Amino acid sequence: MKYTKLPVSIPEQITKLKNRGLCFLDEKKAADYLSNISYYRLRAYTFPFQDNENRNHPFIQKVSFEEIIELYCFDRRLPPIALPRKTLHQFIDNKRIHNNKNYSYICCILYLLNIISPEHSFKNNLLNLMKTCPMMQEKEMGFPKNWQKEKLWQ
Repeated sequence: MKYTKLPVSIPEQITKLKNRGLCFLDEKKAADYLSNISYYRLRAYTFPFQDNENRNHPFIQKVSFEEIIELYCFDRRLPPIALPRKTLHQFIDNKRIHNNKNYSYICCILYLLNIISPEHSFKNNLLNLMKTCPMMQEKEMGFPKNWQKEKLWQ
């Protein structure tokens, strides 16, 4: 495969992102991040905030580079998890769950709390948080469609 795109310098990457509507609080710090984290690796974290039908990928939600880095760092701290196959109590039925996404971790936490502390408030606190968090992206976090109808969430 022959690559036709020329390399883009870090200052050019920052300019490109700014032209697309991404905000920067500290461009020097952003340059440090971009020198260590691939511009293209971060693309997965900017994707939900951009108009990806448009060739220029403008940002359609107000978001900062620092918020993108927070999402990236959070995701990097989560190691893959092996979901239980046979359980004693209700668990998720959906077999299309990605075990490296936040939804699988959240389901495991909820499952365990249901067993060890049935009166917990985790589920209600999480649902309230999800309603108020503007950065919440269910699809990117691995939440399947109609996830609230799973027996675990009833």
